[in-house]
Amino acid sequence: MPELDDDDPSKPLIDLSAYTRKIPSNFDAGRRPPGVDPTPDNPHSRARARTLPKMGGDQPRLPKMALEVPEMVDNPAQAGFEPATIDVERPLSRPDYARTAVRRVVPAEIDWVIEWGLPRFQRRFPRCTAQSIWPMLNAGCQGGPMYFVRTESACGLFVADRTAWEPELFVSDVFVVKKREGATEERDAIYRAGLRWAEEIGAVTFQFGAETGVKLDEIAQRLGCDIPIYGYVKVLR
Repeated sequence: MPELDDDDPSKPLIDLSAYTRKIPSNFDAGRRPPGVDPTPDNPHSRARARTLPKMGGDQPRLPKMALEVPEMVDNPAQAGFEPATIDVERPLSRPDYARTAVRRVVPAEIDWVIEWGLPRFQRRFPRCTAQSIWPMLNAGCQGGPMYFVRTESACGLFVADRTAWEPELFVSDVFVVKKREGATEERDAIYRAGLRWAEEIGAVTFQFGAETGVKLDEIAQRLGCDIPIYGYVKVLR
């Protein structure tokens, strides 16, 4: 055991370094604080601090890239088209298939048809109501002797019937109405669909315009007409 020097106050009274086991600690193994690099014989020493180079002249300077403006050329794909313009109302150059596609009306759409179609009937039939025409429109949705069709902004109802003066089956239009004034192509598509339905069921004639009282000379020229029909109504009360 080493001798103790009582005259030197800097030395410890008891030196236990000879009895301390030099075993690395798991806590200190992953930590490298500033100081001396740890060694197996001195595991509790601190690692040396590393200094980073100063910002400034010691840092490498990257050359600044020159920005080049690409050459502007015309798009060859747009050479054959007209410049884009915005029009408030521009007529279609050709019929739109999505609008002129004709399909049958379903019962869930009857209220939609009555909402905008009934005021057009009430000009000629002022006593017409939604309750009076709803059963007829519902029967038209079921098929049979009625053909109830619509487009995006128009609808029409056609009926097949026989009379005492025409024992063979014939088809006549009950009504064809437009929701908006510009739906002329949709109106024509509905009349063409009614004519095709009359041909499919083997009707002898296709009559249109007699019930609605609308002048349809333009439609007659497109579909063809053999016997013109005109009607007049005098209101008594």
